[in-house]
Amino acid sequence: MRTPKEEREIHAGGYIYGENGVKNERMTVYTSDYSYMAKLDKFVDENPEEWRVEAVSKSGDDITSKMYSCPVSCLSFRKKTTAKRALSEEEKEALRERLAKVRDAN
Repeated sequence: MRTPKEEREIHAGGYIYGENGVKNERMTVYTSDYSYMAKLDKFVDENPEEWRVEAVSKSGDDITSKMYSCPVSCLSFRKKTTAKRALSEEEKEALRERLAKVRDAN
C-alpha cells in the first residue's frame, strides 16, 4: 500500500562527529515522498560514487520509503529567492536591443 500524501516526508541529516570522534563526511536522506525518491534515484544513477541507496522499505510489492547516503557537501542552504523585477514593454525592448548588439559584436 502506497504512503498517503499527507504522510509523506523527507528527512536529511547526520552527526557531525561519529562515535570515535572523527568528523563524518556522509549524511543520510530519508524520504517517503515518491517525487523525491525519483529525483534521488537519478542522483544514484548519475553519481554512484557519491550517492547510495542504503535501505528500502516495502509494504507488499509497493516501496513505501528509501534511505540514501551522500556526502555532507551535498546539503545546501539558501536564503529566500527575491521577487523578479517587473519590466515595462519599453524596458524589455531596450534590453532586447542591448542583447542583440552584444550578440552581433561577438
